[in-house]
Amino acid sequence: LLNAVPENHLLLLDLWADENPIWSRTQAFYGKNYIWCMLHNFGGRQGLYGNMEEIASGPATTRMNKASGHMQGIGVVPEGIEQNPVIYELMLANVWTDQPIDLNNWLRQYVYARYGQQNEAAQQAWDTLRASAYQLQDNSNDAQSIITGRPTMDASTDWTFTDINYNPASMVRAWTLMLKASSELSGKDPYQYDLVDLTRQVLANYANIVQRQFAQDYARRDSAAYKQHYGEFTGIIDDLDRLMATRKEFMLGTRIHQARSWGTNQKEKDQYEMNARDLITLWADKDCVLHEYAYKQWSGLLQGFYKARWEQFNTDVLKSLASGQKLDVEAFDEKIKDWEWKWVNATAPYPTEPKGDAVAIAKALFEKYHQKLAFVYAK
Repeated sequence: LLNAVPENHLLLLDLWADENPIWSRTQAFYGKNYIWCMLHNFGGRQGLYGNMEEIASGPATTRMNKASGHMQGIGVVPEGIEQNPVIYELMLANVWTDQPIDLNNWLRQYVYARYGQQNEAAQQAWDTLRASAYQLQDNSNDAQSIITGRPTMDASTDWTFTDINYNPASMVRAWTLMLKASSELSGKDPYQYDLVDLTRQVLANYANIVQRQFAQDYARRDSAAYKQHYGEFTGIIDDLDRLMATRKEFMLGTRIHQARSWGTNQKEKDQYEMNARDLITLWADKDCVLHEYAYKQWSGLLQGFYKARWEQFNTDVLKSLASGQKLDVEAFDEKIKDWEWKWVNATAPYPTEPKGDAVAIAKALFEKYHQKLAFVYAK
């Protein structure tokens, strides 16, 4: 295939070189020109994750490797953007050097540049994140939450994989440190963004634990415990929705408004809204196996789609507990597909303006959850 194309007419992209490089097992593409690319993100998923060590060193060490052949440059090829800004800042820093990046020095400069001043608590928070969520070898594992999965009693479901490849307690430590920095940084917009995103990840991780609790309650047919834990689970969704509403980047209404603005008539506007809703939920039609592939934990979507879906599941669960009959999961899945498709094709408005104080809400959520988190992660 490659020999059929003259070398001066061919440039290959090693799309996932930050994790799964092809050059190293193809004799550097058999001497052809190629670009070392960072893929990082699938579907624009929101989880905090990445492999900072490889991104800081991979481009330069590959270029210096005598076996690397004709590497011509670097590229960034995510399936979605507007998440994990630190990863893209780091990758593009490789443009300015032909040596591996000193990650210790770079991260300190990054924190200073992002917040406009030195702050030791914020620095420690980022050091903690670097040593946990941002040292993952598997760049496709983005710490997903069962909140955004189609309702189930299982720990994971189609395109919702809840295994967390770091100690989630480290995320709580980073959250604690980031909140400590608020005394100096609360007025900084990038700080507010990072605090909201970090708070989101902590609570999204915790929701997985609570879901396992109510699933076990159901298995024991313990209605009282089930109702308690299910109520806590939906309470987390409500809290996340309120938190995410403080930032326009994390609002469903903002994205729908943007999509509709491209339409030149009512039919186009409705079509673009449907596309925007479909992409982040079902991906294609109501039977698409890739549903939740491009999940988003956005205000409006959390309550209007995810919580509404869980509430319908809860109705069936309560009927099952009351009757003593087994929950018919397949029947629920077929029923909910119709509801999901109606939501995708709806045009109900969602807020487009942020609401609430991001720092104040994050602090309130810390007060509400930090003892619970300390308890579950101490086990």
